This record gives sequence, C-alpha cells and structure tokens, in this order.
Amino acid sequence: MGAGARVRGTYRQQAVTSYYNDPLEHAWHLQIMQFIVESGMPFNCVKLESFKCMLTLIIPPGVPGVPIPKPPTYHMIRTTLLDELDVEVQKSVKPVLATAATYGCTIMTDGWTNIRGQTLCNYLVGTTRGATYVATDVMRGKKDATALAQAWLRRLKSLDIKVADITAFVTDSASSNVSAMGVFQKDESVKHIFWIPCVAHVMDLILEDIGDIDWVAIRIAQARLVTKFFKRHSHAREVLQAFTTKALLLPAETRFCTHVIMMRRLLLLQSHLMQVVVDDRWKDTFWSTKKIRDDAAAVTACVGCPQWWEDMRTLCKLLDPIMDMLQMVDSDTRQIGKILRRYDEMIPRCLSACAALEKDE
Repeated sequence: MGAGARVRGTYRQQAVTSYYNDPLEHAWHLQIMQFIVESGMPFNCVKLESFKCMLTLIIPPGVPGVPIPKPPTYHMIRTTLLDELDVEVQKSVKPVLATAATYGCTIMTDGWTNIRGQTLCNYLVGTTRGATYVATDVMRGKKDATALAQAWLRRLKSLDIKVADITAFVTDSASSNVSAMGVFQKDESVKHIFWIPCVAHVMDLILEDIGDIDWVAIRIAQARLVTKFFKRHSHAREVLQAFTTKALLLPAETRFCTHVIMMRRLLLLQSHLMQVVVDDRWKDTFWSTKKIRDDAAAVTACVGCPQWWEDMRTLCKLLDPIMDMLQMVDSDTRQIGKILRRYDEMIPRCLSACAALEKDE
C-alpha cells in the first residue's frame, strides 16, 4: 500500500473552532467570507496571489503589537466558513419568520431553469418586516399540475412556520400554476390560504394584450425601427448627438414594459428627432445598402409626421397608468392598501384614455 493511500476506518470531521487559536483571526476570516458572498465573487479568488498580496499590504508583517492573521484557505471558504455564515444568516431570518405567528405571512414562489436544465422553485416569505428567501427546490420527475401542487405542499409543511399562519400564496399567472393551484387548494390543511396572482405579471400580460391590437402593434414596430436605426448606425447617432446628449432607449426584452420605456424616450426627444430628419447631414447621406436606405426613408416618414407623434402620445397615455402600477408593485412596496388605491386610480385613467381614443377615431 502506498504511503499516500487512505486507510479504512472511522474519520472525525474537524471542528470549526479547532482551526483557530486567535479569535481575531476567526472574526477576520468571517468578515472576508461575508464580503466574498455579498459581492458575488467566486470562492477560488482566495487562491490568487493578488488576493494574498492585498492582505499582506493591509496588515504588513513586523508591525509591533499587531498580530499577523493568516488568509483563509480555499477549503475553509467553501466548507467551514460557508457553514458558519449560513448559521448567521439563519439567525437573522428567524426573527422575521417569528412575526408570522402574530400577523400572518405570505408565501411567494417562482420557477426558473438553471444552466443544467434543472427546474427550480424559489420560495420567499413576506411578513410585516419584509420578505426573506427561505428555500429552493429542484423539481424532478413528472412536472404536471399534481406534482407541482405536491411540491408546494411539502415545502409549506417543512417551513419553520405553522401552515395556519400562512394567509396567502403568490405565483405568476402561468397556466401550469393556475392548474396546480386548483389541485393545491383541494388539500384541507391549506384551504384557508388565498391564491394571489403576481400583480406585476398580470400588468405585464395586460401590456402584452394591448400590444397585440393591430394599430398598436404597427406603432410599436415603427417605434422600434426608429430606435434601432439610431442605435445601429453611427452616422445617424452622430447627427442626433449634435442636437441632444440624451440617447434613445431599447431595453432588453427580459425587462417589464420594454416598449413603454422606449416610446417614452422617443416622445422626450421628439423635437430633436424632427430636427435631425430635416438636417442637411441627414438628407445628404447616401446609405450603403438598399435595406438601410429603405429603413432611413421609413424613419424619416415616421419622425417627420405630426400624426405619428400624436398616435405615440395617445398610446403612451393609455399605457402609462398600467406602467405606473407595474413599477410600483415591482419595487419594495409592501402595503397592499397602496396597491389597491393605485388600482382604483389606474382603471379610470385607462378608461378615460380609451374614451378619448374612440372620440378621435
């Protein structure tokens, strides 16, 4: 048997405290661990020579009366220190969950897929002291409505909260969640729990439905054409920058209200864009391909048409109340009263915009 071979027998895991003779070094390592986790840095950053040099410069050796703590090792970071930090996090979570016994709480869950293709369900608990993350489940096997409902039930019964203290369960309005909720609410132990569809998701669905209306879809497509043209072509962008330092916005599709954000910025820059399309630097430009020339002509036709801008303004007036509501619920607002009041304000504003639109037609 080689000298480095492991021998069969009973092994005992080394206690966390046995790593440390100096409590200051222990506290120092925990603080480094917290910094790494909060900043999202990979654990193997402690292997870098630059990391070790940084610590040496912060506490140089040979300073009288100052101890020289050793930097934490990669193994300590990914095992003992991570476990200790988890214990500290759980200590801070417990007082938040404890308020559920007095005031009740709301469970929020959402599903997503990680880079391995695994279906995950995150769970948060909302209390009077705010929301806190409590668990993530990996969905394995069959993923129908019954399986999802059973996964929800198992998770709720495993939390450090009595099921009787849970007043509401929040998911988005995906068809799988709607079907699963029908199965979930058949369980006698959770019949008292109200299902609340995610308001932000509902508002986004309303915006999508409005966007499917023919004339709205046409105006949005034209607005995207104008925005993308200035984003993609440096000459067009340079001409615009001669009139304003602000840029057109084209947020990623994953964000809520992408089109509303884009149209609001177009309206803000209306006067500057109208100056661009009548400027000699724009009119005298010979664009390199027929496709670009056709797009430039379409941009000129839209930006130079007062009715197009009026349609954009009317559309934003219709969408703004929904957008305002969505931005509020997508923030850290916790009071349901604020959401209900904003909803009561949103409906009349939308109806007023629709009435004005019908009158114009």
